[in-house]
Amino acid sequence: MSDFNRIPYKTFWTDFSRIPCNTLWTDFSRIPCNTLWTDFSRIPCNTLWTDFSRIPCNTLWTDFSRIPCNTRWTDFSRIPCNTLWTDFSRIPCNTLWTYFSRIPCNTLWTDFSRIPSNTLWTDFSRIPCNTLWIDFSRIPCNTLWTDFSRIPCNTRWTDFSRIPCNTR
Repeated sequence: MSDFNRIPYKTFWTDFSRIPCNTLWTDFSRIPCNTLWTDFSRIPCNTLWTDFSRIPCNTLWTDFSRIPCNTRWTDFSRIPCNTLWTDFSRIPCNTLWTYFSRIPCNTLWTDFSRIPSNTLWTDFSRIPCNTLWIDFSRIPCNTLWTDFSRIPCNTRWTDFSRIPCNTR
């Protein structure tokens, strides 16, 4: 499990070198182990998902059933600056890499104002291998967050070496 305590306040939380390579990114205790991170049949493939302002504050990170299908949740600029991204205390302690309770309580998760509101974020094959997870400015605007069909189901959260990497 990644020890987020060592991550300085100003550090982007995507220095994956600190996260063990055997950390599965689909291992959310409430999500079946064989469920792909983007295998949410209820979410259309062209759905943008980053308008967190529509997500209730008490919504669990993995409780996607409550997120409207037309929700864009890349519009982080709408998240109040004082919103803590450690408000995931309801996530079981055995949750891998999302053990947010180790992140200092004053860590804000709204340092995404630099991301254009129309940015979709996840055709990893287009992201250079040395690109930081939150350096979304390099991700093409037409990249779909749910375009993970090319990522094997057993791909680990930090094992990007297995994902085809076309460095632009």
